[in-house]
Amino acid sequence: MSAKTDLTFFDKKDLECPICQQRFTNPKALECLHTYCLRCLQDLMRKHGKIRCPKCCKAYTLTNDDLEHLKCNETIRFLVEFVEKVESEKPETCSRCGNHPQHYCSECEMYMCRQCIQQHKMFPTLENHSLYTLDTDVEEQDQDLPNCQNHPDKKMKDYCCTCKRTACEDCKHIVRCYMNQHKVISVKIALNEINQTVTETVKIAEDIKGKLKDRLDAITKEKSEFESNLKLSRTAIEIHESIVIRKVKEETKVLMENLTQMYEEQSKVTDRQVKSIESKLTQVHSLLDAIKKTMNKLTETENLASYQTAITAVRNDAAADELDKSFAKTRNSPKFIPSQKLTELMNHEGVGKLITVGGVHNVYDVGQVTAALSNLLGEKSATLIAHKQGEYTTTGRCKLEEVWHMDITDGDMSHVIGSPVRIIVGTGEEDGKVLGPCGFTKDMDGNIIVSSNHKLQLFDQNFKFIKRIDNKDDGLDTPLGIAVISEKPRRVAVANHRANNVKIFIY
Repeated sequence: MSAKTDLTFFDKKDLECPICQQRFTNPKALECLHTYCLRCLQDLMRKHGKIRCPKCCKAYTLTNDDLEHLKCNETIRFLVEFVEKVESEKPETCSRCGNHPQHYCSECEMYMCRQCIQQHKMFPTLENHSLYTLDTDVEEQDQDLPNCQNHPDKKMKDYCCTCKRTACEDCKHIVRCYMNQHKVISVKIALNEINQTVTETVKIAEDIKGKLKDRLDAITKEKSEFESNLKLSRTAIEIHESIVIRKVKEETKVLMENLTQMYEEQSKVTDRQVKSIESKLTQVHSLLDAIKKTMNKLTETENLASYQTAITAVRNDAAADELDKSFAKTRNSPKFIPSQKLTELMNHEGVGKLITVGGVHNVYDVGQVTAALSNLLGEKSATLIAHKQGEYTTTGRCKLEEVWHMDITDGDMSHVIGSPVRIIVGTGEEDGKVLGPCGFTKDMDGNIIVSSNHKLQLFDQNFKFIKRIDNKDDGLDTPLGIAVISEKPRRVAVANHRANNVKIFIY
């Protein structure tokens, strides 16, 4: 085998003794076929009294004479001589240009720089030529390696993966690593591996950082939207409060005006009756005085008769006005009766409720769809309708920051499928309908129990009527709270508001 062919299969590292880390001198091969410098084997013999192969740990009983007669590794020796010859004959400049030579082609027998060798590889007939990298290139590449901590003037060359230690060419502990069959690699490979690991870890960390940042941005956006909706809800509550207070004040004003009118009308009637009675009393007093003066006077017989006629007229007049009954009868007086419906509404719903909302409402009904926004004050704002691929999109602008409702209708003002409002149970007193609904709950089977003013009804998941749970004579009156309390048997508890009790029904 020629040196030209051998260079194709050998790495420059293969020409270095594993013990001294230098280029082989007088390479000797042990029976295990591992090769070392004769001088290095003699040093091992002198220190340990025997030879143990640093790579495979096979033990040999040899003398110094036996070491001298070990078979020389001719291939290694020939390659070392060839490399030394190539290195010694290296010119100052590239064979093709004026650059510094970095490679030697054993086929062309030419020294070339990095640029020329790239052009050399471009020719198909030359691309398989055996190339040798000159020592100067190794030295230049080694400039990037860190210095040894124990020998600062030397560059690190090896790294023991088992001991986690680096070594330069003067470090002796690397020999023990080889003898103990540790995994030893070049510092350059170790640096590449750790840099690759660092790069991958940084990539993972950057990916996590990006995801966390995206999540933080989403949370910040959600917080901003929440605070915006909080502000809108607070404004809506204040507006609703002012509306309710205004309505109450208006109703109170009407009641007070009615009360004043009742007082004025009643005062007129009372004053008229008092004047009439006072007039009759005056007349009666005058007649009484005149009648008393006729006592024991026969000459006053005619006057007495006229007095009697006058007193009889007063009595008849009083009887006509039902004077006696008017004194015995209790007169009508004003009395305020609070609105029970308002009280029930405040107890059940208060001034309103807070809910969380989300989602998109699509309208799929065919027809002339219209939509209008309205606020709590009854003000309306028109919207634009766009239809595309079976879906309607509404756009509009609200005038104030408050709660706005959207009313959607088609051309004949009927209910639009997909509208935010959908009637699931109709209004009425018959079974299957409700009048004054108070509450609802779901049982273990997914059925819906609905309470209204005077009854309790069971519907399926699609709000199809199943049956009435209570009887008419059970005395339900405004059942505001309901809850399923057991599955076997199925029982539901009802807070009977007006009757101030709790009833349990088995259904």
